[in-house]
Amino acid sequence: MVKWLYLLVNNNLYAITYQTQMNKFNILIIFLLLNQSCKKQEDQIINENTVFEFRINEKHYEGKLEIITNESVKFERLKNYFKSLKDFKKVSHINNYPQLILKSENIIIYINQNQIDVEYENSKKEVVKLSKEFNSYDAFLEFQYLWDDGNWIIDFGEIYGIGYLKVDKYLRCGLKSDEINYFYKVGEWRFWNLDKQLIAKGEFEIDSIKTSVIGVNCENTIKLSKINDTKWDFYDKKGNKIEPTIELKHTIESAKYDRTY
Repeated sequence: MVKWLYLLVNNNLYAITYQTQMNKFNILIIFLLLNQSCKKQEDQIINENTVFEFRINEKHYEGKLEIITNESVKFERLKNYFKSLKDFKKVSHINNYPQLILKSENIIIYINQNQIDVEYENSKKEVVKLSKEFNSYDAFLEFQYLWDDGNWIIDFGEIYGIGYLKVDKYLRCGLKSDEINYFYKVGEWRFWNLDKQLIAKGEFEIDSIKTSVIGVNCENTIKLSKINDTKWDFYDKKGNKIEPTIELKHTIESAKYDRTY
C-alpha cells in the first residue's frame, strides 16, 4: 500500500510516497538529508563569485578601498566566518554606525566595536537583515586582518587605481597667498573600471608645467603624471590587450586623489 509522507522543512512542504513497510529509520534519513540541503542553501551568503569592496569609515581613509576576491586569504576568512548564521538574529532595521564596511552586489556587512550587521538578498529575492552583538572587544579584533596590510586601492570616481603617490605644494595666488598640498601619481600603477575589471597597468613618467597669474608676482611649477605608451598595457573587458583611446589615457592621467591635510 502506498502512502504519502509530508515533511515541513524551513517553511517548505515536501511530499514523499512510501510503502507501509518503510521503517522509521529510512524516514529519518530522508528528513535529515532534506534539512541539511536546505540549511546549506540558506547559510551560504558568500560564494566563489562574490567580490567585496572593503572600506574603513574614517576621514583618514576617505577615497580608499580594497577589492577582495576569492583568490585572497581574506576572502576565505570571511567566507568561513559567515558559513553559519546561527548566532545572528533577524532584525527589521539596522542601527549601526560602522567602522568597517564590506559591500558586494547582494551583500552589505557593517562592523563596529560592538556589533556586526548583515543585509543580503536570499534566493527568493527577499532582503534579509541580521545582527549580532560582540561579547568582547577581541571579537571585533578578529577582523583586524582586513586592514593590517594597508593594501589600499584609491577610488577616483570613474576608475579605481593602486600605486604610489607623492605630495608636493604650490602657492595659491591671490590677495592672501597660501600653500596648498597636492598628490601626484608616480611609479607603477594598476587601474580597474567600476566593474572591477583590469583596464591598464604601467609606469608613470613625471612632467611639469609652469602656471602664473596675470598682474600678480606668483608663479608655480605643477608636477603631472603622464603615460608613455611603451611602458603601459591596456585591456578590454575580456582581458585582451588593446590600443588605448585618447579618452582612456586622459581618464587615467587626470585621476586625482584630492584628500587635503
